[in-house]
Amino acid sequence: MYVVDESGRRKRHVVGLAPVSGMCNPLNSCTISEGTSFQTVLVAAHEMGHSLGMEHDGHQDGNHCDSDTYVMSPTLGAGKTTWSACSRQYLEKFLRSPQASCLQVPSPYTTDLLEPTPEKLPGQVYDADYQCTLRYGDGSRRSNLQTSEEICRMLRCDTGYGSKGVSFAAHPALEGTSCGRDKWCQGGMCVHMQRAAGTLRGRVIDGGWSAWSAYSPCSSDCVARGSSPAVGIMVSTRRCDNPRPQNGGRFCVGKDRRVLTCDASRICSLSTRKLMLDEFISDTCRQASARDNTLEVTGTQFPSQENSHSCYVWCHKRG
Repeated sequence: MYVVDESGRRKRHVVGLAPVSGMCNPLNSCTISEGTSFQTVLVAAHEMGHSLGMEHDGHQDGNHCDSDTYVMSPTLGAGKTTWSACSRQYLEKFLRSPQASCLQVPSPYTTDLLEPTPEKLPGQVYDADYQCTLRYGDGSRRSNLQTSEEICRMLRCDTGYGSKGVSFAAHPALEGTSCGRDKWCQGGMCVHMQRAAGTLRGRVIDGGWSAWSAYSPCSSDCVARGSSPAVGIMVSTRRCDNPRPQNGGRFCVGKDRRVLTCDASRICSLSTRKLMLDEFISDTCRQASARDNTLEVTGTQFPSQENSHSCYVWCHKRG
């Protein structure tokens, strides 16, 4: 896999690709992940995060989360096995959007994926030596140059023997990989099994909805097409926290927001500047192009008959 930069050069360090918020969009719902080892698990998780609305962590992508600590870091690296608070916020925002409705629809397709081993974590099924073999081939094994505790952040593997032996970084060891006497890897750290047992064996609790909130005041961006009257919306929300799902419990079924349209004529009459549809598209693409130099500052409205897609914009690609 590779990408072509602005100069036409091929960059082969890319191991995954996914459009941000592509999930449930028939044209963009797929992700691509490259690899033949357990490192691919982290790549696939990262790309699925993009598809579900997550941006990279870090100020360069408009958020405050550390860019070198979590799954949504721009690069692979040691200890990046958990999700940041920013990723959670992006995900919750996406799940609240009408676009995410397809996630509530059962898939008609079957899968040939291996069934998980009951009561066992992946690292208990595939030990550190096997993880190295899968990454670097037969004869590879966990490196003796690092302590057992260090493998949870980054597993190193030895290949060859004697003067021909070389140590390579692989990936953070899988959850449940042994990292010492009565210790295993959890969330990128080596912890005592007893400390983690309560979390793993906790009672399964399904989520429940809170009460609906009152509708918000009428609001509108005053985007208009020709002489059409201005329309706004009023929103009422509820949360899946009564109780929150825990220990693998089911998330609440149904939508977490309901919307009513309202007459926004008075609001927009007080606006200092009414925004026409073409201006809204240009403003949106101008902001997008500031973050992605492959985009033009021009675009078009997403072609759809769905009301929920009314504000979707396609920005033109350069070239």
